[in-house]
Amino acid sequence: LSNTDNYDYFTIQGRFLSGIFDLLVILLVYKTVELLEKKYNLNSQIKYLAAFFYAIAVLPIQLSHFFAVDTFLNFATFASFYFSLHFSLSNSQKIISKNISFLILSAFFFGTAMSSKITSFYILPLNLFILLTADFQNFIKHFSQKKFFLISSKTIINFIFYLLIVYITLT
Repeated sequence: LSNTDNYDYFTIQGRFLSGIFDLLVILLVYKTVELLEKKYNLNSQIKYLAAFFYAIAVLPIQLSHFFAVDTFLNFATFASFYFSLHFSLSNSQKIISKNISFLILSAFFFGTAMSSKITSFYILPLNLFILLTADFQNFIKHFSQKKFFLISSKTIINFIFYLLIVYITLT
């Protein structure tokens, strides 16, 4: 990798980096479908199909070839979605979450996506909906008990914490 600081090698290095990030997106697609497979008892082969169909899609291959910013955006956006989904699914049975690292990673990757391209803002409503859904299930489950206030305050704290981490990542 020495003497690669000219424009001829810049495109090769960019294609390599874009390819690495697209491979990571394939892994994230696989892991996301695996999470959903466990939650909803889906067919065990569906995660392989999802990863395969993303891997043969034309647009990601073309964007990796041309070293476009969208491969990095796609990785950060999908990672943000994956970690918010993982937080929600692992958090749905607990009142106090011990998996706050998934929330932190989701917010970090969302902030990274926002710093990459402003169009990543459109994943924020989906992430927040996923994060609030797990707490809503606990809200319904414990509505008549005194744990109601604890769940409501946890939801508000998670929301503020998520936005704070996004802000810190952007600055």
